[in-house]
Amino acid sequence: QSAGHCTFVAGLIMARAPKATLIVRAVLNPQEAHASLWRTAQELVELAHKRVHLINLSLVYNSLTAATPSLALTRAIERARELNPGLVLIAAAGNHGHPVAGEQPPPPLERAGRAPLLANRPVLPAATPGVVAVGAFKKDSDPNKPELWESSPHRAPWISLGAPGEDVVSTYIKGVIRTREVEQGEVHEKDVPFGTDMAVWSGTSFATATVTGEIARLMGTEGLTAQEAVRRLREGIRDCVVQPYPQ
Repeated sequence: QSAGHCTFVAGLIMARAPKATLIVRAVLNPQEAHASLWRTAQELVELAHKRVHLINLSLVYNSLTAATPSLALTRAIERARELNPGLVLIAAAGNHGHPVAGEQPPPPLERAGRAPLLANRPVLPAATPGVVAVGAFKKDSDPNKPELWESSPHRAPWISLGAPGEDVVSTYIKGVIRTREVEQGEVHEKDVPFGTDMAVWSGTSFATATVTGEIARLMGTEGLTAQEAVRRLREGIRDCVVQPYPQ
C-alpha cells in the first residue's frame, strides 16, 4: 500500500508539472505504511544537499504525548533550510477533521499502533514553522469558493493552502495490494487486486501533491522561485485548483 501511495502522489505532481524532475525517497514501510522519524529526517537533509527546490511530505507524524514535537524531524527541517535557503517544504495536514454528518467520530487507534489524534489538532511536519501546510477540498468544489472535505482539519489557522482531496484520480500500481483498514479500533488486512494503473483515493496527502505540482508548474511557466510561487498561491489565483485555505 505504501508503494501505491507513492505512485499516486507522484502521478498528481507530474500531472501539474510534467517537465519537473521528480526524485523519490521511500520512507513508508511496505507492511504498515508507517514512516520512521529518523529515516524521514535523514532523507530530508539528503534531499537538501541535492539542491532540490521542493520537498513534498505526504505524511503525518502524530506524537504519543500531546503537542510533543520530534526533535529529529524539527532539526532536520531547520538543517535542510540552512543547506538550501530557497527550499520549500509542503506537508499534509492530516485526515482528522470533522466526521461525516450523522456519523460518530472513530474511536482512538491505539490498537493500530497509533496515538489518538484529536480532531483538527496540528500535526508535524505540517505545523512546523515555515512549512506549507495543506488541507483538502471537496470534489467538484468551486475553485473560487472551495468547500472543505469533511476529514480535512477545520478551523485550522496553521494550514495555509488547500486543493482537491476527495475522490482524487491518479496513477497506481497493478497487482495484488495488501491493505489495512481500521474499523472500531480493530485493524483488518485484506488483499485487493488492481488490474488497472489508475485509482481513486481521498486524503490530504493527495491535496499536498497537487499543491507541490502547482508550485512546480508556476516555477516552470512563469519563472518564479519556489517561495514566490507559494506567495502567489496564498494571495489566490482565480480558477486555480489550489487556493488559500478557508478558516
